Amino acid sequence: MSEYLANPKVYIKGTKMAFAGLKKEIAAVIAYLNTFQAQ
Repeated sequence: MSEYLANPKVYIKGTKMAFAGLKKEIAAVIAYLNTFQAQ
């Protein structure tokens, strides 16, 4: 997940997602996502 958040276009070749990536906030985003339960 951290590799994707850092640079999505490199991690998933051919993606059309317009997201530049995160540099400093990666750990915080992953911690936030871990607060949700899988359904």
